[in-house]
Amino acid sequence: MENHPKTMSNTMQTVLFIVIGGILVALLSFLDVPKGIVLVLVLLASTLMFTAYPMFLIYKSNSLPAIEKYIIRNRKKVFFSYAYALAYGREEDIERALGLILKKHKQKEMQTIYQANLALHQKDHQKLLQLATEMTKPDYQPYYSGLAYALSGQLQEAKMYVNEIQTPWMLHSLKASIAIREDHVDTYESEKEKAIENARGIQKYSIYHRFEKLPGKL
Repeated sequence: MENHPKTMSNTMQTVLFIVIGGILVALLSFLDVPKGIVLVLVLLASTLMFTAYPMFLIYKSNSLPAIEKYIIRNRKKVFFSYAYALAYGREEDIERALGLILKKHKQKEMQTIYQANLALHQKDHQKLLQLATEMTKPDYQPYYSGLAYALSGQLQEAKMYVNEIQTPWMLHSLKASIAIREDHVDTYESEKEKAIENARGIQKYSIYHRFEKLPGKL
């Protein structure tokens, strides 16, 4: 599964940050900047580099290349293994990544959502529909219920959930799933692009690669 573009490793990125930071600290000290201000600047830079920027990439970024670089660097961490497998893995890699997430993260809502993603990949519409009824996060129940009915070919039932979804990427993703099964290629392409456009962070990256690799499972 190691067929991704080359990126700077986390270790190299940290080393580079330390080197650049050391140079800047030396320069500020040479300019007689008070040590308190230097310390604050170092702490601020560290927070931005190691906390704020990663959180932005994970949840808010609209840049697929930037998100991809971060996911590749962190692909061995369980949380990011699923998104990485969607982009560069085979079907068994995707299911293995989902299994690792389910094994590590025991929170009920996360368990339900990732079990639903596993059922989606396995084309198990009955299991997917059952899991959808257990979801409590806004829009997740109608989204996965609609996907379950679309997966089973019950498109009229799937369409009943469209008006219940307020989250744009979920709405357009479900519409795309229905359109591809109705052989409405133009509608599918339009809804696919809208779903990707409205998603952010790792969700954007994941939905993009699901459409690229597995459009019949969305």
